[in-house]
Amino acid sequence: MSKDDENESRDMQLEAPLSRRELLKTAAVGAAGLAAASLVKPLPAFARNVPRGRSATQKGFRGTISMIPWAFYPNIKNPRMANHPTSANPFPEDTIVVLANEWRRSHAGVDFHWIETSQANSTYLTYMTTQITGGTEPDIFFWWPASDEFVKDHAQINLEPYLMRPNHYVPGNKRWWDLFSKGVRSPRWWNTPYGGIWGVPVDWFDTALMVNADVLDKVGVDPHNPWKTWADMMDVLGRLQKKGYRTPFGGDALWSWWPQGIIGDMIMPLSVFHDADYKHRGLGLGLDEEESILAYWRGIWRTHAPWFVEYLKIMKEWSRFFPAGWYNQSFGNVNPTYFIKQEEVIDWTSAWSYTSVARNPLRKFAFAMTYFPPITRATTNLARPGAKARSVGSPGDTFAVSVNARKSGALEDVIDFLMFITTPKNNGYLVGGQPYEVDLIPAVEGAPARPAVALMEDIVKRGPVLQTIPWGASPESSSNMDQLFDAYILGSATLPETLNKMQIQFKAGAEYSIKQNQSGKAGRKWDIAEWRHKWGAPKW
Repeated sequence: MSKDDENESRDMQLEAPLSRRELLKTAAVGAAGLAAASLVKPLPAFARNVPRGRSATQKGFRGTISMIPWAFYPNIKNPRMANHPTSANPFPEDTIVVLANEWRRSHAGVDFHWIETSQANSTYLTYMTTQITGGTEPDIFFWWPASDEFVKDHAQINLEPYLMRPNHYVPGNKRWWDLFSKGVRSPRWWNTPYGGIWGVPVDWFDTALMVNADVLDKVGVDPHNPWKTWADMMDVLGRLQKKGYRTPFGGDALWSWWPQGIIGDMIMPLSVFHDADYKHRGLGLGLDEEESILAYWRGIWRTHAPWFVEYLKIMKEWSRFFPAGWYNQSFGNVNPTYFIKQEEVIDWTSAWSYTSVARNPLRKFAFAMTYFPPITRATTNLARPGAKARSVGSPGDTFAVSVNARKSGALEDVIDFLMFITTPKNNGYLVGGQPYEVDLIPAVEGAPARPAVALMEDIVKRGPVLQTIPWGASPESSSNMDQLFDAYILGSATLPETLNKMQIQFKAGAEYSIKQNQSGKAGRKWDIAEWRHKWGAPKW
């Protein structure tokens, strides 16, 4: 597994939607005591005023569409409680049902069967694998982008031909795919060995900085626009510390690829990428696994490179403001509590955590949400001119379509429904149209977003990080890198010692990946003889 794959895997663990419900439920201490909203009303006018179109229903299809609505699973046992929070379900909503009922007004004879599934990654994988094996998978199901997990089982429909059609619910639209935000459409998320596009995204998961507005006001800092540059941010953190706030900055994953992506993207010269991109895939796709391992082999990725050294220095300076224990990888499981209890002034966490913070009755202060400023020459001469902090998020709730939809004759209706819920107005309603649901970032350009998360749409438009600081090329080497990093940050190892030992891990991880590739029984094996012919002996 390449470091890029490990990074994406680690990010999935942190940002996976099935973790969201449990984290929000945990964070919503006492949420059941919040005032209940009014009963569910008909679809709001902003979401209803779209033209209705023809579908396969008008050609004779009558039946039930089965769907795993994932984070949008409604309270079907008691629909009248859809907007009434309880301790078991502090963020109730049924936007998917309201939209489905409106869609059904022009699709007589079609009903929906909503399927609730486990909120554990491994359990959901087992469930879906079992359904696919038995041929009983639902018509529409959730999967993470690129959502192509079951293509090999011939169980999925390639959605690209449909995404290239006009969405007839949006006047003037020529390609449904063009309705989605640029960051959502990044080829990096949809590039698969099978080609095609296998999922329809409806929201975006990202990270954000939650800031204690009361505290920043006290030190003369505008909480809604607290800094212009990275150096400004360090200055603000220093001022907070001098004022007696022992932990100005905390986060869910300060040890992870999050800072490696945020910082690496702004200090790694583009020449590093272009040197490694020998297949000419381009920044949009990034490096594939072979190119990543070759970057170690060819010495393009090395710990003594100026950008790698600078990353360690920036992290060490920044870490002066972190809480004790931040390097423990279980720290993020309790970190939001620290922010609520005002043990941190600023918290780097998932943007969708805004909802649980906003509605937590234990919070006794005003807060705001912001993002990272650019790194400039005031911090390092390696700062790329004009570079902005990009997203370390990804498309979130994404829906795939199974071949069962085609077998039952419901495929055109399924596609039509997905088109309907991804018009700008309907998408905005789906992810933020009811008072007690979680505020999410819409996947569709121009979809109305709750004010709390609207500012994050600009981050989505910037797209995902393009260059991430490499961190080993195997699970063991990556873990060893973490330990060496901790020792350096905590002052028990010097910078030269750390760089030398990390270089050993670069070599070990790359050698492990090569061995795994060469001994594998499936997949394309790398031509090591060609590597030696083109680039000579390894330079690690």
